[in-house]
Amino acid sequence: MRCHDAYDIPTDGTPNAFVGWEHSRHKFFHQWIPGAFAHWAKEHNGEDGPPGHVAICAVRKGFIFSTDAKLINGKVVYTPGQGWGRIPLAGIAQIWPDHRFLGFSLDIDGRTPVEPPRIRRRYP
Repeated sequence: MRCHDAYDIPTDGTPNAFVGWEHSRHKFFHQWIPGAFAHWAKEHNGEDGPPGHVAICAVRKGFIFSTDAKLINGKVVYTPGQGWGRIPLAGIAQIWPDHRFLGFSLDIDGRTPVEPPRIRRRYP
């Protein structure tokens, strides 16, 4: 299961999460938007390159949905292939210390399923 499957978006052939981040058109770094995508890159490791990881931001700030980890008895546990798990954003570093957080995006595989937040303006 991959993040694009959660939005029923067909893959565009992007080979891994790192390349997906490089191709994202709607990147941001400090704002929490539920449903947006959180991206990590694996530190370059020989010829393997940095495939990375993508997760979906949960409604509760600081938590993500990942298909590779779950929170079990208060600990983040690597659980590949066992469905979606909700874990803290920092949990990815616990299971993969060689991954660094890149940022967030509204788009994946060339599609933008997440609406950007509306800007509220105050008028005098």
